[in-house]
Amino acid sequence: MQLNYSPNKEKGFTLIELMIVIAIVGIIAAIAIPNFNIYRQKALKQRVVATVKNTATLEEARFASIQSYHEFATVTGPATVTFPDPDSNASVRIAPGMTLSATLQPDSSLKITASHPGFTGTINYSTSIGVVL
Repeated sequence: MQLNYSPNKEKGFTLIELMIVIAIVGIIAAIAIPNFNIYRQKALKQRVVATVKNTATLEEARFASIQSYHEFATVTGPATVTFPDPDSNASVRIAPGMTLSATLQPDSSLKITASHPGFTGTINYSTSIGVVL
């Protein structure tokens, strides 16, 4: 029995094997990166929607309690908006980069507007309609 052992034989990967691995990684990255951006935009939009819904809930609770809305100028996160209420100190947290505002309209309703630079568009809530748009 004879072993074919050569002390000068190099061990490692060939250039072809390395090129195939790089091509596979490139294909996976080409598929994964656009999908990641889509999921990130959806997550940011849902975060903005949740913030608007929380703010609308606090505003409606305040109106039910003392018949007035809490109007505030545009606030950019990270920040916290506190609702001055004689019964409680309710507040809503604003995520980093998100902008949120609440303005009284001529018909005495309140319009809540929020956006985030991570997705295009704004999310609105109007107390006259009662729906997040």
